[in-house]
Amino acid sequence: MVTLRAALESDREFSRSLHHVCYRDVVEQQFGLWDEELQDGFFADGWKPGESQIVERDGVPVGVFRRTDFADHILIREIQLHPDVQGQGFGSRILSEQMEESRRRRVPIRLQVLRMNRARVLYARLGFLEIGENEYFVFMEWRDADATSR
Repeated sequence: MVTLRAALESDREFSRSLHHVCYRDVVEQQFGLWDEELQDGFFADGWKPGESQIVERDGVPVGVFRRTDFADHILIREIQLHPDVQGQGFGSRILSEQMEESRRRRVPIRLQVLRMNRARVLYARLGFLEIGENEYFVFMEWRDADATSR
């Protein structure tokens, strides 16, 4: 069973190590180098326990999820799942819940993903479309097909 709970400051070390596990391969693939100090800085800048949720499987932390709600869209800021649980439907389940919220509010979901991150395949499979890109990221958006026809 997968659940989300509010992140606490005591989840910092789990979240930092998860950041390293989840991003090391894609950062090395895309940028050619893993700089531990730089990555710790990126983590520290983004670590906001009051805005984050811990993904748990049977009460054990396995991921981090963070989103921000705006009046005109939902922004997915982070979905990190430990590699041991990737491919088991947890990411799809979390995103499906966000899609339901998007339908209810009648707003799109937006996110950015590193260009080399294989999560792009999941997002595309769920109907996210690429709406832009820069040197580092691909920007994606999901809209409820029924909402656009109303």
